[in-house]
Amino acid sequence: MRAKSSENSTPELEMLFAAWNKGAVPKKNVATVAYKARSVLSLIDKLRAQRLLVMAGHVALPKSDLGDIAMNMMNNIHAKMVEVEKCSRLDRRSFHTLPPAG
Repeated sequence: MRAKSSENSTPELEMLFAAWNKGAVPKKNVATVAYKARSVLSLIDKLRAQRLLVMAGHVALPKSDLGDIAMNMMNNIHAKMVEVEKCSRLDRRSFHTLPPAG
């Protein structure tokens, strides 16, 4: 299958979506989520999937909590430490730091 340029695709897309009617947009759900007493693991078997994505997480502090800033800072520090560790195993020259904001 060959990719088409956007110029050639526009009439075809307009034809395909000509009968499309705009639906109702659901409201954003920002309800408070309670902590679970136990861990939950959900496995989804996607037939003929060529890749697998594993995600893990937990309920975080709400943005309104004063501890949210500290949590984000620690997450950023941890992410940078992991990045440095990966680069030190491969090649220290491949790690570049960003200049300070300001």
